[in-house]
Amino acid sequence: MAVWYAHSSNVDINAANLWHTHPTNNTPVNFATCDNTVVLSANGKNQIRINVDVTCLRLSTVVESGGAIGGSFYYTGTDTAGNPVGAINVTGDVKAATYCIVVLGETLLTIIGKITSTSNQGALFLMGDNAKARVVGDVESASSTETISQVGNNSELTIDGNVTGSTNADAYGVWVTGSNAALIINGNVTGGLDGTALSVDGQYNNVTINGNVTGGTYGLGMGLSCLDGHVRINGNIYASHDATGMQINVEAANITLDADEVHGGGGVDIHGIYNSAAQGKITIKKAVGGSGENSCGIYSETTETFNVVITEAVIGGTNRNSYGFYSRMGNGGAIIKGNIIDSLMCSAIAGKIRVDVGSANYYQAYDVNDKPKKYGLNAASPFRRSRFV
Repeated sequence: MAVWYAHSSNVDINAANLWHTHPTNNTPVNFATCDNTVVLSANGKNQIRINVDVTCLRLSTVVESGGAIGGSFYYTGTDTAGNPVGAINVTGDVKAATYCIVVLGETLLTIIGKITSTSNQGALFLMGDNAKARVVGDVESASSTETISQVGNNSELTIDGNVTGSTNADAYGVWVTGSNAALIINGNVTGGLDGTALSVDGQYNNVTINGNVTGGTYGLGMGLSCLDGHVRINGNIYASHDATGMQINVEAANITLDADEVHGGGGVDIHGIYNSAAQGKITIKKAVGGSGENSCGIYSETTETFNVVITEAVIGGTNRNSYGFYSRMGNGGAIIKGNIIDSLMCSAIAGKIRVDVGSANYYQAYDVNDKPKKYGLNAASPFRRSRFV
């Protein structure tokens, strides 16, 4: 491994005499010879313009073998003279102590490598409106702030890899704050030791996750936190032993969520989805209670203006009050179109629920001998007699 150090700011990445083999001495090297064994250290120099394809071991704003911390690389879609450069590929990892790569251009920047932040600023910053970036690699946060910030309105980001939260609270793997932003994650989203993996805060955003969402190690290490927008999860949501899988916050203006299955956790009061938003809709195929006490698949405490629809089954968990769905939503907000399956330890549901009897097939309960028995959802069903329908 060799380390090359930048000696100038506000220059193109392939500029003559920019890169040196010593952080301060005049020891220039030719950028054209850079390969996957070379670390390109910003060395405290700012706005190094990515104007050509780059192959390296990593782009770095951490201290590298005695160089300076900090600096930044910029992608704007042009070189420093203003000439268009088109789409650019960076093949190599990104390791940041300050914002390492800032994206302003409306053409695509692709990073083929792992993205990691280690300090109090992120590794990739989509700052410009209509900014476009793709990451082919995992995103990990080991810092006190987000690894990727998607701030630009109408920005587009695709991640072909897994996203993991930080060891620190409020330090996200990815933080979406722009409006009308599009984010696609082709991988799993997992909370960290105490940091959320993905936080979606901006308005009218569209997020697709082709993978599972899972809570992390401790309580603040959620898989996903949402304030607004549409989220489609082509996979399942799992709470861990001590962290919620997904939280929809009380400040949420309007959120819609579509997902496959949601599962409660193993600790106390650890839900697959915890919802306190006033407006929006959740559509889930299957909600399953957890193994921990009071740990539900979905726990929703809001008004009937928020709708939760379960289309295939709601299933009780394996501990006390570990409902598949606990509704504190008032009349009409919670709708079950699938089977209602109590477990031996817990009912499938609690609270006021509406059942679409034209869609649901059966209600399963346990008799006095602890044997499961299925009932239809006609007028004689014990489900119809004992619960709001």
